[in-house]
Amino acid sequence: WDKDFVDVVVTKKTKHGSKALENVDIIMAQKDDITLETKHLKRNPKVTVIYEVHVPKKLLLRNIKSSNGNITIKDAGKTDIVRTSNGTIKITNCTGKINVNTSNGSITAEDINGSVIAHTSNGRIRLENIDGLTNAVTTNGSIQILNAVNIGTLKTSNGSIKAHIINMSNDVDIKSSNGSITVYLPNDLDANIRAITSNGRIKLHEFPITVSDVTKTKVLGSIGNGGNLLELKTSNSNIHIYDDTKIVF
Repeated sequence: WDKDFVDVVVTKKTKHGSKALENVDIIMAQKDDITLETKHLKRNPKVTVIYEVHVPKKLLLRNIKSSNGNITIKDAGKTDIVRTSNGTIKITNCTGKINVNTSNGSITAEDINGSVIAHTSNGRIRLENIDGLTNAVTTNGSIQILNAVNIGTLKTSNGSIKAHIINMSNDVDIKSSNGSITVYLPNDLDANIRAITSNGRIKLHEFPITVSDVTKTKVLGSIGNGGNLLELKTSNSNIHIYDDTKIVF
């Protein structure tokens, strides 16, 4: 928010009687940094703790972690590390080099003035309007990237990938083991391309590519004047290449 102080509302919940609430302490410490922490006074306290925090936009959110819960950050200025083991993460309208990680949940980031590195083991990733480098890795979920200035690596083992590629100022590596890959490219893009699938087909959908080697499962060639490499690879599905006027997400 626009105010020059931090406001914190902490709610403790339990289904095991009010006495159980004493198993958890809330610690707030302020030196050069402001630290908020949930401290368990016994193992498995069976208490849920919810933080609702308003901070000045000039404050750096350096280390936001939860073991078993969702994290939502909105309009918060510069953001660094965001991590949860069992929950979803959603970040909207922030800045910085954001490293987002969850083991069992989805990740959504929108309207980010900076870069995003997103990693989840069991969930989908959707990144939209990212004004910086974007990397996304998931084991069991889909990946959707829309309107990201730079894309580096997109990888999933069991899910589809859709990506709108605006430019190619660096190599782009997009891979899925068991899912389709769909990319939307501008007609004025300059790049080299290598697309390979083991058990599927490659469909260009009338997108202009100068090919040097082409089969049903492989396309090697260049787009425009050539340039950095766009690599698309999947084992058990199709690869689709469209003009970016035909985006469907």
